[in-house]
Amino acid sequence: MKKIYPAVVATCLSASAAHAQHAGDNVAVLGWFHVMPQDSSTAQTTNVALTPINTPLRLPSSFTSPGTSLSTNNADTVGLVFSHYLTDHIAVTTVAGVPLVFKIYGHGTIKPPGPAGALGQ
Repeated sequence: MKKIYPAVVATCLSASAAHAQHAGDNVAVLGWFHVMPQDSSTAQTTNVALTPINTPLRLPSSFTSPGTSLSTNNADTVGLVFSHYLTDHIAVTTVAGVPLVFKIYGHGTIKPPGPAGALGQ
């Protein structure tokens, strides 16, 4: 390990020179994207299709269930950023990557008001 350390330091120091882009240059960067959603939901509203059974159950056309919410997880993916410099200061950039996969979690119980809500107990 001690023999590798000086070689790694020398490589890092030699690679630290700044290089400015010029008109016509292409720059491609491969990296890692970490997406961390910072949002949360409020109580969920359910819209009910109109059917004949709704009348005897006194089921409203829509209702909100208190204590319900949705959340999601973080996601990581490989990404590629490609830039083409039109001038020394203006570039056209494209970002591409493997599509992210999120899991959506539901919390609470969706329960209609009235007699229809008592059916599940």
